[in-house]
Amino acid sequence: MSRVSIVVLAALLVACSPPELRAKGSAAAPLVNAAGEALVGKWSVERPQQAHFFGIPFAAPPIGDGRFRPPADHIARSEKQQATEFGSACVQEQGNPDWYRSVASGLGADNAVIPDLEDISEDCLTLNVWTENLTGKEKWPVLVWIYGGSNRNGFSHEPNYHGHRVATKGVVFVSINYRVGALGFMSHPAFTAESEHHSSGNYGLLDQIKALQWIKNNIEHFGGDPEAVTISGESAGAGNSANLIASPLADGLFRNAILQSGGMRMSYRPNLADNEMVGESLASALGVDVSRDVAQQLRAMPALNIMQKQTEVISSYNDVVEDGWVLPSSARSRVESGKHNRVNLLTGSNAQEWLMYFSTSSGEKEYQEALEYYGGSNALAFRKLLDASALSAIEKRDLMFSGSAFHCVASKLAGDIDSHGNNAFVYRFTRVRPGGEALMAYHGAEIPYAFDTADDWLPADTTDRKLTESMLEYWTNFVKTGNPNGAGLPLWPRYSSDSRAYLELGDDIRAGSDLDRAFCQLMVATWDQKLESAVE
Repeated sequence: MSRVSIVVLAALLVACSPPELRAKGSAAAPLVNAAGEALVGKWSVERPQQAHFFGIPFAAPPIGDGRFRPPADHIARSEKQQATEFGSACVQEQGNPDWYRSVASGLGADNAVIPDLEDISEDCLTLNVWTENLTGKEKWPVLVWIYGGSNRNGFSHEPNYHGHRVATKGVVFVSINYRVGALGFMSHPAFTAESEHHSSGNYGLLDQIKALQWIKNNIEHFGGDPEAVTISGESAGAGNSANLIASPLADGLFRNAILQSGGMRMSYRPNLADNEMVGESLASALGVDVSRDVAQQLRAMPALNIMQKQTEVISSYNDVVEDGWVLPSSARSRVESGKHNRVNLLTGSNAQEWLMYFSTSSGEKEYQEALEYYGGSNALAFRKLLDASALSAIEKRDLMFSGSAFHCVASKLAGDIDSHGNNAFVYRFTRVRPGGEALMAYHGAEIPYAFDTADDWLPADTTDRKLTESMLEYWTNFVKTGNPNGAGLPLWPRYSSDSRAYLELGDDIRAGSDLDRAFCQLMVATWDQKLESAVE
């Protein structure tokens, strides 16, 4: 099987025509009319029946006066438009190449093969489509991928996110770009004042909603079913997906959701006023004159200047809760109360999400700090629980972080979704690649298994191949039916708060129950205490 190497992050599959056309000397490329445009794609080399359409604009470029505003409608272009090359990544730092380098190093590969991301631009609101159903009479379900990267990095055409394998399973695959960093999530009183919704920030989320609206209106031209869309994402992409489940603006745009290693923030409640204060700090650091038009000054600055300064001022980029428009209240509260968009859910986490970021010298001191930070007033109860295990100090430190940010988030969200009558399925990914003991089942490790996109420098054996085949089937079954189960696969039990049933995806695939019950009950209590303190 051909592998896409990370060394060519933006490499494109060479276009060709179907064999019956090539035999006649034709060079006809796939052509689709969508959103008032004639889009010319290309055929896959590996599968002649698979068409690729890359770099399709779904909104106007958010440049000039469009910066720090909701995405505007794309104006259809005349003549045929080439859709054979990926669009630019949105303006960002080098976080994702750095992540790939850390994985490569942990697996014994030469991280020098990972290049910096060079093609970045504010003109970045594009999406990509992989399809084998251009002429199909029946429409196929659609899987939409929302990348991670802490909402400050990421782009839709990372090799891990290519959809050529998913598209072989009766699914149309779409990956989308959205604004990140300050350009995607910065609030400021000047922006709020000019908004008809009295809201600012959440531009990255609005980009995602705009892309889903484009998909709703146009995906049938690519053989996709606009009524059978599944959103999916990992890390920040999963967090964004949870916010889409919660946002009234996304109602009717999807029916299923896959959240990998991420989801709702459980105790931190930034509101619009808080985010405006952060935005004012960044504006001040950028030298904005408050006696003049602040919004105009921020829109006139070079985007790279804003990106460079944000690294000094802002530690993270999150959704703006209680903005009065996109997220009237937190995702957690909306899902708990049943005010969310109804979806079937597949979600889970990896066994050692954050271990790769810890120094190997981490010991008792760092473990105690993690207990206090993530356990709050329940730190002693967590210590009693974890010290009864056979885990090392560094593994227990990871469990505190991973449990707070990923494990218990997945089970809490799944329980709430189940309580409101939809299917919920939970996994725990435990597979460690050959030679990957330093990384274990790290953050992001499951992605190339689920999409069958492993890079050629990732070590693999027959167990990895079997797990990849099974996970690709589970994921695409869920996209089709809202249930991952299918012929020839171990049964994946439905999750409920009572059973806490789950599927382990590791050296073997096996079902289990009572997942992290005592640990997560304690974690939920800790979240609630922190939330109460934040409200007070």
